[in-house]
Amino acid sequence: MALRTLIPAASSAFVALETVKRRLNISGSDQDEVLRGVILGVSAAMEERVGFPLGRAQFEERFRGERTEKLWLSMFPVAPETLTVTVNGIELEQDDFALEPETGELFRRRRWPVPFANCLNSDPHNSANVVARYCGLYLLPDQVDAWKASTPIARGSYARASFPSTLRFECTVPGTTGDTEPAWPESAGSTVLDGDVTWAARTAWELSAAWQEHAYVATMGRFRMLDVPSAIASVIVDGAVVHMFANQAGQTLNSSALEFIDRWRQARGARFS
Repeated sequence: MALRTLIPAASSAFVALETVKRRLNISGSDQDEVLRGVILGVSAAMEERVGFPLGRAQFEERFRGERTEKLWLSMFPVAPETLTVTVNGIELEQDDFALEPETGELFRRRRWPVPFANCLNSDPHNSANVVARYCGLYLLPDQVDAWKASTPIARGSYARASFPSTLRFECTVPGTTGDTEPAWPESAGSTVLDGDVTWAARTAWELSAAWQEHAYVATMGRFRMLDVPSAIASVIVDGAVVHMFANQAGQTLNSSALEFIDRWRQARGARFS
């Protein structure tokens, strides 16, 4: 199996700068650079504990067919409408396989075939004859907000409908929302106009608010230790100098956060039991 990221996650922060500033009662922008660095450091520590990035992204995953009925996509949950599968270079019809979105199980009653003879070699990339491309993983806390009237919306932002729905709505054309909540589409890929904003329906899963809370607590604790110069390291992120804590992940997160992440990993891994 070989996995690569086609389009990385839009965000890797488990708590937004604005959320931290609001809860710490910080106004103005004097502390923004340092706070961003602390948030990045905490978020990196959380992902390090998990073992992989959690933000929703687009992936390509390659497998070698072994005449089994099931393959497992690694970066689940998976948005079904984004999944394409090719076998020996031929794209399959959607009714030729089945996906369990929340676990990444990819099922084919006719079984996944072995590679053609000319694909059999020592290179695992070339001998992987089943290729899946898909959007998977999670929208991070603060990436999604409840719909609000007459509000400026940036491209890539997500909204929640006021009623229960498995869909989230991504802003594909930025602008200002209308006076009343739109009639949200009921199928992934459909769009709706809302004032100047165009929303596109997406099958997407959100990480729970507990991730944000643990990230905030860790950020608050590290930020309050800024009078300890040895704890800070200056690094370049996206072309700008920011400050991040040089401590290792185990020192950045408290025991409660570590236990929470470990329990989450265990529950996620239960699909194999």
